[in-house]
Amino acid sequence: QKSRNPTVPPHEFISLCTSALPTCTLSLGWTHGEGTPLGYTPHMAQEIVAVTNTLKQHVTLAASAMHLYATPTSTRNELLRHFSQQDETTRGRRTLTLWGPAPFLVRRWFRRLPRDTTYVDVAAASWKAEFAA
Repeated sequence: QKSRNPTVPPHEFISLCTSALPTCTLSLGWTHGEGTPLGYTPHMAQEIVAVTNTLKQHVTLAASAMHLYATPTSTRNELLRHFSQQDETTRGRRTLTLWGPAPFLVRRWFRRLPRDTTYVDVAAASWKAEFAA
């Protein structure tokens, strides 16, 4: 597996963005490439929740629909709670953006997510991805 260490540490990147553009929407996520295992790990989820927890800006989690679907349920639910379910302190400041190819099962799953906090930019998956799902 290739190293996926960020060029700029996440806290530094976010600090630079919020200083330069304090009213911007931050779209944060992970890079995917050939050989990347499907799904997000508990460590990845904990890190992005911690990084975004205190931000005042609007933050959308830009997640691969297939990767989020393939994530272990407890980790996926942690991400969905943080980015899709609103409370008094996060109302209007957290959303989820799903992108990439999505097989039928993935599309059926994300149709049940909250519409007011979920944005979808997916395409039908190739026959190979459909078969693998």
